Amino acid sequence: MTDPDILVLMATCNGAARIDRQLDSLARQTVPSWNLRIGDDGSTDETIPRIQAFADHHPGRVEKISTPPDRGIPAGIGRAAQNFLTLLVDSRDRPEAMIALCDQDDHWYPDKLARAVAALSDQDGPAVYASSFRPTDDRLRPLGRPAVFPAGPSFANALVQGILCGNTIVANPAAAALLRQAAQGAIEAAVPSHDWWIYQIASGAGAKIIVDPKPALDYVQHGDNLIGVHRGLATRIARKRLLQNGTYRDWLSANETALLKAADILTPTARKTAVAFGDARRSSPRITAAAIRDLGLHRQTRAGTMALWLAARRGWL
Repeated sequence: MTDPDILVLMATCNGAARIDRQLDSLARQTVPSWNLRIGDDGSTDETIPRIQAFADHHPGRVEKISTPPDRGIPAGIGRAAQNFLTLLVDSRDRPEAMIALCDQDDHWYPDKLARAVAALSDQDGPAVYASSFRPTDDRLRPLGRPAVFPAGPSFANALVQGILCGNTIVANPAAAALLRQAAQGAIEAAVPSHDWWIYQIASGAGAKIIVDPKPALDYVQHGDNLIGVHRGLATRIARKRLLQNGTYRDWLSANETALLKAADILTPTARKTAVAFGDARRSSPRITAAAIRDLGLHRQTRAGTMALWLAARRGWL
């Protein structure tokens, strides 16, 4: 069996403090057949020199360093999503490659890519792999247990919750082709999160979603995280604030716009569900709450689904 062709897409922005560790963990991957493309969003620190030093030490590994277009999106997760989506569109010259997404500040385990390849190798159609992760501090000391998703992946979950962590995602060539086909619409819609969007498109198009419960990387938590691990009382308070101030509603609307731009690659059932949920959200709180029930939309826990229903009743969706 020949080694698979893997293209790693990394979005960077002022990541010099931690990028050496991430690049070193890439170099230690047990699957040797990978190359790296980087989208750097205007770093003003030593990010680019550190990448260039890595490239000099590992000839042929770094294919390209590009700059995503400035589309006027403020700094934050939405801007990072634009960077990743641009990298995805620009990977169209590698149609036979698996696509792996990579953050600038984590620590991959040596078998991360190997486990993804093993999980995807027997899939005939589009398939996306994502693993769990170990949250750690900057010294790689554990900060809690890996995330679990008891309800499993589905489009009915993806419409209201993202569970695939972007820094763990690997798409086989067929799934990568679907994502490229839909990516320009996601860029135009300014989706808030590229990994949530990948989950929606992949599940909505009928791709196989493989969630590996075993951590494949250390997800490093620090003061510069754009997202970080969502747990605890502070997270619940922050989530409620996003609901009350309309941010979550705006995210749902951007995702809906992106999905409808890609309607031709969705299954008929997914397309019908997405349209029905959007129509309900533009109606009354009572109708929105009823649609959540009737369409089977849910978060990963009963408590989370109940909270979603209550948010709909209060007009927050």
